[in-house]
Amino acid sequence: MTIDNFFNLFLKELENQSSLWSYYKYHTDTKSLAFRKAYFCQRLQYIADHITRKDSITWDLGCGYGTTAIFLALNGFKIHGTTLEFYFKEIPERIKYWSQFGDVNGFTFDYEDLFEPSTPRNVFDYIIVQDTLHHLEPIQDALHILHDHLKPDGEMIVI
Repeated sequence: MTIDNFFNLFLKELENQSSLWSYYKYHTDTKSLAFRKAYFCQRLQYIADHITRKDSITWDLGCGYGTTAIFLALNGFKIHGTTLEFYFKEIPERIKYWSQFGDVNGFTFDYEDLFEPSTPRNVFDYIIVQDTLHHLEPIQDALHILHDHLKPDGEMIVI
């Protein structure tokens, strides 16, 4: 799925998901739609350019409503998202919507405390930390945990 196609389907999804409007602001602030679209698509392109190995496993730490993870799953990647409790309840409905456009089974998600991870070490080829790093305190401990969960040749993508 291309980024442009994904974005257009994303806007259609949001038309029926007013609970997500205040977060994404595409329908509440139409004057900045062009800017917000460019920002969204450029960020997604940056991630897509860096997650290249199809047999990889990615951890999207702070995945929010799972938008990036859904895009990656639709493109054949295996991705696990960790999100906060108030985002968690919206994700199943989003998966239902996106499953009509492709296979999203590669996306799994949970609500978990980073400082008490259940995932074994050296599991992930990539870790995405998008709009999240500044929330992880103490930062040195968080970075140590992230490093431990990357495979030896793994990469962390911080946005």
